[in-house]
Amino acid sequence: LSDHDLPERPVAITFDDGYQDNLVHAKPILESFRIPATVFVTTGFLDNSAEVWSDELARLILLSREDPFRLLPLLALGVDKDLRFEASDKGWHAWEPPGNLRQWVYRTLYDRLLYAGDQARTEAIERVKSWCGEEPGREERAAFLTSSELTELASSPWIEIGAHSATHPVLAHLDPSLQRFEVATSKHILEKRTGKTVCSFAYPYGKKNHFNPDTIRALQSAGFQCGCANYGRLVTKKTSRWILPRYQILNWQGDVLANEMSRWYRA
Repeated sequence: LSDHDLPERPVAITFDDGYQDNLVHAKPILESFRIPATVFVTTGFLDNSAEVWSDELARLILLSREDPFRLLPLLALGVDKDLRFEASDKGWHAWEPPGNLRQWVYRTLYDRLLYAGDQARTEAIERVKSWCGEEPGREERAAFLTSSELTELASSPWIEIGAHSATHPVLAHLDPSLQRFEVATSKHILEKRTGKTVCSFAYPYGKKNHFNPDTIRALQSAGFQCGCANYGRLVTKKTSRWILPRYQILNWQGDVLANEMSRWYRA
């Protein structure tokens, strides 16, 4: 937008968190089609063999075959007797209304742990592990980039590395000094490891209540040029560069993706 040199109906491609599949799968495809993309990396996830808590929670609850009703007392969860579920055969996404008790338990616990401290999260997940017994889906655990893999990814002329905070917190729930630390630390670490200037930032979680004016000031103070959110809307001339909306792409076939993109531009 600043260059005033964009093609008709331009698209910017981004990836969040810094998963290893950005290097293994996305990079070769992007390079083969000569398509640029930005990968927003959470520096605390680098060289980390552990799962991020949200991935682990989803795997343990949603892939388990254990009765979710037995999990309720372990987590002190009470279900409203008037709550009704509309089960569906289609794939479920966590932002949709839950179609069964298992999905409701996951969604409810996720919302609770999003704003909890590390100890509370660890204790809750340990209770979930005791409920599910043998952990489901261990072979499907998503890996994060290592430092050397980050360097390899950043070496591509088609890949821009952006920052996604140091520890992936809800920034709006931190005081301004901690927000500045999260923002500046991630920028410093990424620039040191890639040897390139990092000028783009994506807010962790990215909904409107997950960042605030203090967050934007932290980005500006650290020398970033823009901030990306996580809710669907077109970018226009009136859009603030500090609150750039993004559409989330699901596991669609190409024709479905094309139809969705056309619908967004018509909106």
